[in-house]
Amino acid sequence: MRLPKSELLHFGGELKDYLGFWSQFQRIHTDQDSAPEDKFQYLLQCMMQGSRAREVIESFPPTSENYENAIAALKDRFGREEGTKFMTVT
Repeated sequence: MRLPKSELLHFGGELKDYLGFWSQFQRIHTDQDSAPEDKFQYLLQCMMQGSRAREVIESFPPTSENYENAIAALKDRFGREEGTKFMTVT
């Protein structure tokens, strides 16, 4: 049975939405067959227009060299463990 393609979640910078976004995007992030520049484009497509999250990602030119830097900045800003744990506990 072939499952339908799932649509990627969009992320705008709300801490409460980060874990759901990252758990889905991680499949793309860890895909060894995708080039970093393609992953960067997927990442940009997932960021909501005009959002804080998009501003973080757009601060890096969309190159394969910058993909890991953009991911690190996104995780640092929105995915800190203490912040996401607090959001899920309260």
